[in-house]
Amino acid sequence: MSQSNRLIHLDVLKGLAIIFVIIHHGIDTPIIPEVIDSYHMPLFIFISGILSARELSFSWEKVKKYWKKKSLQLLLPLATILPLSVYVTGAADLSFFSRLMSAFAGGYKGGYWFVFALFILLLIQYLTRFIAAQAYKRGLQWKYLELAIMALPIPVLLAMRYIIPGNIIELLSFYHISWLYPYLVLGFAVGKYQRLEQCLVNEKLAGAFIVVYILGFDLIVNKANIMSLSMFPWCLFILVFTYASIYRFTQSASSNTSKRIISILSTLGQNSLGIYLLHKFFLPNLPSLRALVSLETDSSVVKYLVELPQQSLWAETLLAILVGFTTCSITYVAVCIVKNNRFLSRLFLGDV
Repeated sequence: MSQSNRLIHLDVLKGLAIIFVIIHHGIDTPIIPEVIDSYHMPLFIFISGILSARELSFSWEKVKKYWKKKSLQLLLPLATILPLSVYVTGAADLSFFSRLMSAFAGGYKGGYWFVFALFILLLIQYLTRFIAAQAYKRGLQWKYLELAIMALPIPVLLAMRYIIPGNIIELLSFYHISWLYPYLVLGFAVGKYQRLEQCLVNEKLAGAFIVVYILGFDLIVNKANIMSLSMFPWCLFILVFTYASIYRFTQSASSNTSKRIISILSTLGQNSLGIYLLHKFFLPNLPSLRALVSLETDSSVVKYLVELPQQSLWAETLLAILVGFTTCSITYVAVCIVKNNRFLSRLFLGDV
């Protein structure tokens, strides 16, 4: 598969994933947010793992350039946009400083934990690749050595869940890091070894996986903590199905409609980090709106429409599409506006 095709289907996957993020944050219906929650962040990390599979140089200049870029892309937006978010959305009964410190110290970082966790995940991966590079220099020539060394932190990270004090776990977003690191390793393996990728895009395998996922949804997926070990195979089932489906869709698209869909999702994927950082400011507050409508009207028709997404899958799907694409479109416009100012673009979006 050529590099251009690889980038297209990965951009489409990122575009789909950012829509999933917005739907998950924007609606509170019974089924769709639970399905999305079971794998949307692992999907982002999985894609990051694939993109990280390129060769690295460990010269001092290259190391400095790499980590300067990652710091500007991931940590600078966290340091600038989190205070703005806290100021805009914070409660009035606490001081701004108290709310800000609470957000930085919390595991979810005020909703922006992903950029922090991704930075730490890439740091762990980078260190393992450096160790592998030193082993290669000393004559250890095994095709899978780099992957094997990269996988070593997985059991260590999982074991540390039970050792690290709770406040440190929260400060480092450690549950997120230990939960997502295996998907980064898996993504790296797919990006590095073409044979594994060919297995993942197998149509029969993907079909079997999604059937098993659906059968196990009520029994396991809907009841498990997303960061638990029991969720790993189920997340993997739907992740492989999504990857295979998008891969085949981008490879076989021939109609103008299909190409247009690919173009839209690819554009969203290329701007997914910016959309992630800004979308919180444009999310509809559906629970508050539902409560307001319920309080201010006695109309049985209005109440029925308000509660319909809670009772009907088609109405829930329609609401998810409406919230996802509307919020994504508005946020994309905001991202484009910010990108027109180089200073704001670097400050809030991490553009380098």
